[in-house]
Amino acid sequence: MDQEGKPLVGATVKIRGTNLGTVTDAKGDFTLVVSDNTKLEVSHINFETQGITVGSKTNFTIEMKISVTSLNDVVVIGYGTEQKKDLTGAIAKVNAKDFQKGSITTVDQLITGKIAGVSITSNGGSPGSGGTIRIRGISS
Repeated sequence: MDQEGKPLVGATVKIRGTNLGTVTDAKGDFTLVVSDNTKLEVSHINFETQGITVGSKTNFTIEMKISVTSLNDVVVIGYGTEQKKDLTGAIAKVNAKDFQKGSITTVDQLITGKIAGVSITSNGGSPGSGGTIRIRGISS
């Protein structure tokens, strides 16, 4: 939960030193099968990472504290994350104001024509047929 007692959705709970873990649900609950004395790490964006030792307890109430460090522009790329200032390639940004322009009837139309190098092709006219999104063509 956060400092106001509200559940944190999508907090990561993992066994310290491994990639084994889970995320919290809409109620802030999680289930993870571990042995006694296992150390867990609980993390969530904008909150400090908390460490707990399981011991013989089976239920935990973990209050996450807001992190005082500020976030710089972080860009998620295909192989990790980088700060925007460290990238040398092309970056495009679409925000909520861009989505409010024009008549939009499907999700793929949200980004159609808003990012250079992105091509969206409809897979058909039937409801739910979706579309194909290509970034910088077929060969890249």
